[in-house]
Amino acid sequence: MGHYIAEIDATLHTHHESEDELLWDRLEKRAPGCALHVGQMRAHHAEVSRLLAKAAPLLTAWRASADPKYGAELADAYEELLSVLKVHLRREVVEVVPVAEKVITAEEWKHLGDHSMDAIPKSRLLVQLGMMLAASPGESRQMFDELPMPIRFMYRLVGRRQFERQFRELFPGRPVPRRSVSAGTGARAGEAWALIVTVSAVLDTQHDI
Repeated sequence: MGHYIAEIDATLHTHHESEDELLWDRLEKRAPGCALHVGQMRAHHAEVSRLLAKAAPLLTAWRASADPKYGAELADAYEELLSVLKVHLRREVVEVVPVAEKVITAEEWKHLGDHSMDAIPKSRLLVQLGMMLAASPGESRQMFDELPMPIRFMYRLVGRRQFERQFRELFPGRPVPRRSVSAGTGARAGEAWALIVTVSAVLDTQHDI
């Protein structure tokens, strides 16, 4: 559990770092009317960074000792983080993503995505893909269909089983989610909400420990 939480933290940090370095300046220049929203995104990122730094030593202590005291403090820290993420990602999906999709090129989106994926060990990519698809059922079909064919093939061949095994380890007794065939508001919106749902699910499990 501790290893997986640390993995989520690293992924979230790099995802925000990618947007800070590769997205916000371009968006402000190409869509000046979105500057206020971009400012809010930057402020949210700074707060998330602060809260991740606050949680990091608690996570290290909890992983080393399994002390319930550290576990309770860690759960409180993630509750605070989750409250910020809910506001941030809701506004990002509603106010920023629709504009960005009009002014950011496909090549630039790919560069941003590649930069974010650098934080994930190659052996973990298919598992995290499964968690993303499970956490965003309304957009999972569109998200999956937009992936390169070799990745879709590898996920069907081995990734799905890897994801199912990890899900059962993390959430014993819960049914493993199946991918939905419906499409919703868009793949990038689904990716954002996947972070919320995954962090929330892990947090619920932490409270149960």
